[in-house]
Amino acid sequence: MVKSFKHFDNSTEIEIDYTAILAMDFPNGLKKGQELKLSGKSVFEFKKNKVIKLTDIS
Repeated sequence: MVKSFKHFDNSTEIEIDYTAILAMDFPNGLKKGQELKLSGKSVFEFKKNKVIKLTDIS
């Protein structure tokens, strides 16, 4: 789910909440069928109407 957008001169920040159901067991103890919830932010940087850099932060 997109929580917020922030537009600047040459960039846009998008805050996102992710939800997933695991399809397999993981070595760190997470089990198949368990719900995983993450929050993050993506920063898109632009130059001449093109994305020149994408940074994902979670």
